[in-house]
Amino acid sequence: MSKKSEKRSEKRSEKKTEKKTGRPVTTRITKANALIKASYRLTLEEQRLIMACLSQINPKETVPKKITVYADDYARQFGLCKKSAYSQLRDVSKGFYERDILLQDPGKKRRSHIRWVQQVDYFDGGGRVDLYFADKIKAYLGQLSGDFSSYFIDHVAGLSSNYSIRLYEMIAQWSDIKDEIDIPLAEFRDRLQITDKYHAFDNLRRRVIVPALKDLNQRSNLDIVWEAILRGRKVIGLRFRFKEKRDRLPIAV
Repeated sequence: MSKKSEKRSEKRSEKKTEKKTGRPVTTRITKANALIKASYRLTLEEQRLIMACLSQINPKETVPKKITVYADDYARQFGLCKKSAYSQLRDVSKGFYERDILLQDPGKKRRSHIRWVQQVDYFDGGGRVDLYFADKIKAYLGQLSGDFSSYFIDHVAGLSSNYSIRLYEMIAQWSDIKDEIDIPLAEFRDRLQITDKYHAFDNLRRRVIVPALKDLNQRSNLDIVWEAILRGRKVIGLRFRFKEKRDRLPIAV
C-alpha cells in the first residue's frame, strides 16, 4: 500500500460509537497483507466473527487480550435479525478454536500452521462471545506500520459466501493503486485451501469464481470482471479487472 493510501486509510479509520452499547467500533477492517495472502478456509460466519472483532481493533495499537462481540452489534453490522445473530455466534464458538491458518515466509522456505485463537467463550443467554486471538496472529492485526490493507466493513457485510470475502480482500490489497490483478491459479487454490476440490477448472469456475463474482458485483462496492489466463489451452491464472461503483464510494465518519 502506498504512503498516500496509508494516509487515506488513517483518515477513514476514525472511530464511531455504537448507540446501544457505547463501545467504540471502527468502520474499517485492517490486516497485514501476509494474512490476506495466507492459506486458510473459514465459514462465512467465522469470517464475520473475525471482522466483528477487527472492527474493534486500532491497527496501530496492541491487540487487546480479549475482544467481546455482542449479538446486537453483530446483527447490526451484518444486517441480521437478533435470533440469527445469537444462533450464528453460538454455532461459531463451538468449532472456531480448531481453525488454523497456513502462513508462508517471503522466501517460501517455511510454512507455519497457526491457530486463529487461543480461547473462545460463549455465554448462554447472554448473546455474547469473548474471543482471544492467538499471540502469533496478533502480529498481523495490530501495531501495523506498513504492508497492510484496509477496507470498509459495510462493503462486505452483505456478502453471502466465504469465497466472496476472500476474493474481495485479494482485490482490496491493490485497489488503491491498480485496476487489474493477475493471480496464478495454483496460488488462488492454495489461498482458499481448495487444492483438494474442484480439480476440473470448469467446476472451479461454476462453484467458486462465478458465484463469488456475482455476489461481489451485487453486494459490494466494486464492479469486477474476470478472464482466464491461458498457456496454450491450459488455464494457469485468473485476471480480475475492477472499479469502484460511483454510488458506493467510501463515506468518512
